[in-house]
Amino acid sequence: MRNRQQLQYMLAFAVDLAALVGSTILVKLVFGTVLHLIPVYTTADYVQFFSMLAVAFLIAFSFFKQDSDFVRMDAKSEILRVVQYNIILAAALAFLMLVTKASVSDSRYLYLGIFFVNIFFTAAARALLRGYLR
Repeated sequence: MRNRQQLQYMLAFAVDLAALVGSTILVKLVFGTVLHLIPVYTTADYVQFFSMLAVAFLIAFSFFKQDSDFVRMDAKSEILRVVQYNIILAAALAFLMLVTKASVSDSRYLYLGIFFVNIFFTAAARALLRGYLR
């Protein structure tokens, strides 16, 4: 890999991780604290869920070839990549929650909210990254 591609790969990893953290915090605040739609779970349940979310993020991020140049990619193909990435992320998390029988799996607002908000956060963060790299 060339140095520019390595830099883009590291920045994409950081940007996608920051978008996922931001979307998780926003969903927890809005659906959990403000609207009270997320049931109260123990700290151990949340640690298990966030650990599985981190593993699912690593799985989803490793699925994509990051050898394409962000600067040359148009907005339509970037949005398509973000949606595909979030589908893989959601599927990996669903699989992990089924295998571990996580108690947080009964909260559809937490599960679906993270991915719908993350689509917008990731698309916006990657657009900012693309503007930064130009």
